[in-house]
Amino acid sequence: ILAKDTNYKPTIEDIAEQMAFDFMAEYPNDNSGWGTYHGPMFVMPNQQGQMVEYPSIKRVNEETLNYWAKRAKEAKNPILSSRYADLVIDFSPKAINKNADIALFQIVIDSNIAICEKSLADPLDCKTKIKRALVLAIQINNPEKIAKIKETIINLEKKAATDDKPGLWGFPFKWLILDFGKKITLDETEKAELIQTLEDRLKRVEKDTWLAENAVSLLAEYYANEKDEDNLMRVLDVLEKSLKTNDRTNSDALLKVHAYEKIHEIYQKYRDKGFQKAKAASDRISQEMGQLDLDWNKSLKEISVTTEIKQKDIDDFLKAIFGEKEQSKLEAIIAKIAINFLPKKEAVEKQLKDVSGKHPLQFLCTTQIISDDGIPIAKLSTLEEDYDNHFQRYASQYLQFGSFFLTLAIDELKKRISKQNITEYFRNSTLFENENKEYLERALSAYW
Repeated sequence: ILAKDTNYKPTIEDIAEQMAFDFMAEYPNDNSGWGTYHGPMFVMPNQQGQMVEYPSIKRVNEETLNYWAKRAKEAKNPILSSRYADLVIDFSPKAINKNADIALFQIVIDSNIAICEKSLADPLDCKTKIKRALVLAIQINNPEKIAKIKETIINLEKKAATDDKPGLWGFPFKWLILDFGKKITLDETEKAELIQTLEDRLKRVEKDTWLAENAVSLLAEYYANEKDEDNLMRVLDVLEKSLKTNDRTNSDALLKVHAYEKIHEIYQKYRDKGFQKAKAASDRISQEMGQLDLDWNKSLKEISVTTEIKQKDIDDFLKAIFGEKEQSKLEAIIAKIAINFLPKKEAVEKQLKDVSGKHPLQFLCTTQIISDDGIPIAKLSTLEEDYDNHFQRYASQYLQFGSFFLTLAIDELKKRISKQNITEYFRNSTLFENENKEYLERALSAYW
């Protein structure tokens, strides 16, 4: 806005235009909670700590939708027509509880086909747009549009595919055979060509583990659906050999274990679908994993942190537990130790929330838990997917962090309280009333 226009107030049309191109298409994971194809550009807290989204679906009303519908029909550029029409299709059910006019569906479909055929966008964007066109054509059940989109999808892969860019190939196979196969008509020649194209690509990329995995994941799913166990095991064997012979995989113990775990999980997946050969392969990989010769010293590094604790802090802590001027009763001492060191659910939850907010990266990736002798014993998914196990792990760490002071407290307890008194205390405790008294005394004697 020029200086002379500082008092200019944006019109409804101005706001609609800006929002139209600030909404994000193919919004991931429905993080907005809108249940729509488009989502906000960002969601973040304001100064008051309230979550704010922009643009917001709450600002979309009937007037906005009418303006976008008008622009969709007027625009000559297919990119503009597609965007305006798609917003109306997407937001109408939410904003005005009404479906968009069928003509707008056709505008999006035809515009997206034109964008791909004329290469008006980069290949990845074309891929996104043609999939959107396919979904909408299926939604309105238009066989002619579906057939045209099918042709465009196949041609797009032929133009864009490069072996080392898996995002640019395999999508016709996935969409036309796996995802929407029941709603799209493929003749036998087209289907055979898609399968052969992917098989040929697998032969070319099989030495590259990442590329091979992308091809095998599609072919394996197809052969599993067809109950073709021989071909299923054939392509899985290609991936297994690729993982086992990969130079990078064999350069590190962690990477090697990860590779074996990956192929083991894949075999288990098809074992669970009833394929007996996959079960045998899963059992075989389990045995091989137990016999791997791994050099963990090259893979694991010790990380230590030094914290200085003043003697005054230690003295104050012990006084709080045992009493300052005169010693507290044993019951009170034990209670204070329990209260101080048993993790409190609310406190652990709050700390976990704070830590995950300040250091989110470690909670966004899968975490491998390894024992002291270097054996993988567990996996944690992301915090969102596996909150309970993350909570248990953090509660355990909570105890470990307090172990220094707990050790001080127990050592001081052993100095002040005789074995006879502590044994008598636990013998009379309700918690141990059903325990073997002799066993309890022997256990305490070994520690005291």
